Amino acid sequence: MIKLQLRQLLESRHMTQAELAEATHIRPSTISDLCNNVAERFKFSHLEAICLVLNCDISDILKLI
Repeated sequence: MIKLQLRQLLESRHMTQAELAEATHIRPSTISDLCNNVAERFKFSHLEAICLVLNCDISDILKLI
């Protein structure tokens, strides 16, 4: 199973979901779904934008458990 660690990453960066949505131009509801691990799919462009804004790697967001 793959889990998203976006909520934890945002907390460690002291950034809100709203701030991430604004910085990435991704809908706030999409960011919320990703943070709450309820997203069934996502666009690679979204993942790339999140990584660029948070200055992280994909492996910091996606975890195989």
